[in-house]
Order: sequence, then C-alpha cells, then structure tokens
Amino acid sequence: MALALCAMTGCQPQPQKVSESIAKEPSDMRTTVPLVRKLDPNQTGPIELEFDVPAWADNPSPPLFIGVRLTNVDPAAAADGDSTAVSDAADRLRAADVSAEVHLYRIQESGQIAVSLQRSQWKTGFGPGEAVVSLAVPADGLVPGLTPADADVDTMEAAGLLPPGSTYREFAKYSELEFAYAPSVPSGRYRATIRFVRNREALFKENAALINSELIIAYPRQGK
Repeated sequence: MALALCAMTGCQPQPQKVSESIAKEPSDMRTTVPLVRKLDPNQTGPIELEFDVPAWADNPSPPLFIGVRLTNVDPAAAADGDSTAVSDAADRLRAADVSAEVHLYRIQESGQIAVSLQRSQWKTGFGPGEAVVSLAVPADGLVPGLTPADADVDTMEAAGLLPPGSTYREFAKYSELEFAYAPSVPSGRYRATIRFVRNREALFKENAALINSELIIAYPRQGK
C-alpha cells in the first residue's frame, strides 16, 4: 500500500511538523484537514464540505486524498487488535465498485477554481509488487471505484482521529480507501463535493457488520 502511494506522490520527504492549525476537536466537527464525516444512509444527495488545508512545515503544497475510512467498532475485535474484519470489508468495497462523482475547488475572493484530480489504478490487480498508475479524473468527476489508500498517521493522530501513540496493532482497526487525490494542494480554503452514483448501498452493508464507513479527506502517508 505504501509503495503504491509512493508512486502516486513521488515519495516526497516526510514533513517533520504541521502547523498549529491542526487542533483536536470532535471528529465530526472538524473543518481542517484531516477530517472524517459519518455517512448517512438516508442522505442520497451530494455531500458538500468546506475546509481549510493548513501549511506543512516542510511542504507548502502537500498531496490530499478523498475517500472512505472503515473503522472496526466491534469491542471484542478491537480489544484483540483483530484487523481481519476491517480488511475483509475493504476488499468487499473494492469489489463492489462503489463509484462517485468527486470534485475539489479552491475558494478565493474572486470565486472558486476547480482543482485537477487523479485516481490510482493497479495494472494487474492489487498486492505487493503490483504496478500502479495514475489516471486523470475527467471533468465530470466520475471515479469508477475505490482503491487502497494510506492516511498519514502523524496528522491523523494530531487531529484526534487515531489513538495517541498508535502502534500497528491499534492502527489495524482502520482502513482507508481512495476515490481520488490531488498531488499538490497549497494551503487555503477548499470545497469538496462527493455524489455516490453506483452501489452506494455497499457502504452501509458494512455498517451492519460493526464496521463504520466514513468519508475521509486526509494527507496520504509520505515516503521517508
């Protein structure tokens, strides 16, 4: 997964710190990247979010991805550090071809400007050693499915979206999947719109199995 993200981001050096604007607050109230939002099975229209992208200390224009985060909320599995349920749920969602129209805009005084997005696609499948390519998302924003992603642990933890001092065992309760990403996002105010267009119901089948599905906008893990 990390190798794939290196291909998509160019393995930029890992920033040492982020700005103080990444502050802890209730996860469903955050308006600063990284952020997550619970997905409502009754909401069938587009999801619109306005948010701020703070500056990194070492990278003024970091990459950003938009997708889905799965969280294992089964208390017994969480206590055991069992990652099987969440990884299996991620596999099912990839196979379900949950597609969406995704758009990202930078908000300026003169109006909003569309940000070009890309999506990842494996050439021959998914797994260690598989080749990944980046494809431009068309003007209509249509993305035909989810691909594995890897959110930056430091900024997720700083935002209160992961347990402090997360070990791999604890982090395995989570899995991220990507619809699209922007390779370079200068700090500022942005607006994202996401509209599920096919197999949306697969997201909520996972909720029934004690797996929460959330929308996520976050930085991908950077190569060191």
